[in-house]
Amino acid sequence: SEPDLIGDATRLPLRDESVDAVYSTGVFEHIADPLRAGAEVARVLKPGGRAVIGWAFMQPIHSEGQHFFNATPWGVERAFSRLTLKRSWCETSLAFLIRWGASVSDLVGRVPAQEIDEVCATLGRWDQLIPDTHKPYMANGIWAEFEKPLG
Repeated sequence: SEPDLIGDATRLPLRDESVDAVYSTGVFEHIADPLRAGAEVARVLKPGGRAVIGWAFMQPIHSEGQHFFNATPWGVERAFSRLTLKRSWCETSLAFLIRWGASVSDLVGRVPAQEIDEVCATLGRWDQLIPDTHKPYMANGIWAEFEKPLG
């Protein structure tokens, strides 16, 4: 119910190589210096430790005034360059993006809900046709799993 630790992601209050794993989702786009935060993850991970990171790419502004850096797959890799990339994948949905975009652009209520639903239903079908090789170019979010090299 309460966090175990509260701290600045660019200066984690943890010893070097003291953590087995880091899991972060929906955080890095809200950090003013995500490259420094990525280096901190590398610093606190034990050799062989893993980090799983989810980072916004094509998402509307959220947490106004505290949403700084969406990232491409290459940006995520750069932020965690001290770690070894094990795998990455993308959350890709045109329907999700348009529905969220309609809500933050004040279209909801100005456009009939049924029309938004119809557009999103069509886009949902299109989402199924996007080849995995093309998803990184328009992903809502980028996920990556990293490992800290041994020794």
